[in-house]
Amino acid sequence: MCPRRGVRLERLVPLVAACLLLLGTLSTIYVKSFQEQESTEFISLNGTAVSIDHLYATYSEQSLETSADETHTGIPFASLTQEAGIQDPAAHIYRIIAADGYTKEVEWKYLQNSVLTSDKRIIFAQLPKQYWVRDIVEIKVI
Repeated sequence: MCPRRGVRLERLVPLVAACLLLLGTLSTIYVKSFQEQESTEFISLNGTAVSIDHLYATYSEQSLETSADETHTGIPFASLTQEAGIQDPAAHIYRIIAADGYTKEVEWKYLQNSVLTSDKRIIFAQLPKQYWVRDIVEIKVI
């Protein structure tokens, strides 16, 4: 009886391994497709959806040098406030929200020297990198 049981286990182990490998592959494909669907090429500016393509077609790009001597190119944040029709932008604080829920609140004095890159990332000239938000989905005026 022992030799027969060993034969069953030898057949069962590769079958279980193949099933687990298939399950892992299918779950990875599902997660990747969900992430791609969630990411959009639009940003909600104070409740209004605006496409990145529209912003780049409407406003001029600007180069921005950061305190770390890096240069980034994008649309100035002041153009975004103009697009959203925000009156007196200096009187507000802005909440920037990423697709993963990461959120930063930033004052206008720092946003004046910032750009929104084509990959939906905001870069600040005077703030450290932990304030930079990538994959932005929404900007709220507080």
